[in-house]
Amino acid sequence: MQYNVSPKPANSGNRLSKRYKPAVLAALRDTGKAWFKFVVTEDHERDRAEIDHIVAEVPLPVQRVMVMPVPLGRGTEPAVCNPRRAEEPS
Repeated sequence: MQYNVSPKPANSGNRLSKRYKPAVLAALRDTGKAWFKFVVTEDHERDRAEIDHIVAEVPLPVQRVMVMPVPLGRGTEPAVCNPRRAEEPS
């Protein structure tokens, strides 16, 4: 069995308090069965900086971290799952 974990960076539009739970990521890491997949947008430098921070802070094993581009929608624009900006309070 393996766990496919997809932590949400700021580009997801989710609030930090909802999307970043270091203790949960560490618990999943400690199972030895988790793979961590992060999605990057066109602003990949900012996204990668945030991912690097998460990987270092938790810490996550780099050999179990995958980075993939945001899926494209029907046209050439990236698909948007949550258009709400990450900085907005709810």
